[in-house]
Amino acid sequence: MMIIESPHTPPSQNMCYRNVVGKGRAKTQRYRDWLVAFGYDLNLFMRGQQPIKGPYTMVVTIDRRTRHKLSDASNRLKVLEDAIVAHGIVQDDRFAELVSIGWGDTEKGGVRVEIEAFDPAANVRIIRGSGDVYADLGVSRPTEKELAELRRKFGVE
Repeated sequence: MMIIESPHTPPSQNMCYRNVVGKGRAKTQRYRDWLVAFGYDLNLFMRGQQPIKGPYTMVVTIDRRTRHKLSDASNRLKVLEDAIVAHGIVQDDRFAELVSIGWGDTEKGGVRVEIEAFDPAANVRIIRGSGDVYADLGVSRPTEKELAELRRKFGVE
């Protein structure tokens, strides 16, 4: 498994391009700056690493401290995938079998990306599902007391 940590949070897709009269769409300065900074982190990471060929899974965690009240985590995924392909970490994002993205805590305060070659045997329950999400994830079902505590914590009745 490859674990890439970077202090550089991917920008929202909405902030990556602008319209230029007479030319069409162009990358914004903010996007170009992020591509350089994140690309540097990826190049450092890839020294001595072999790229993943073929199908892969990817889990992306964006540091919640960088979250704006209107931020959309999934809107940052495409720019991240494009950078990972451009720097040769994976062959092509069309080989992504499973992708997960969300807000969480990261060590460097930006983004954490976990990528590994897809293993159909190891992921068969996730793909097909058994109808029991707890069994599919390999965790025990929460007790009624734990569920009540979670409902109270998140204000769900």
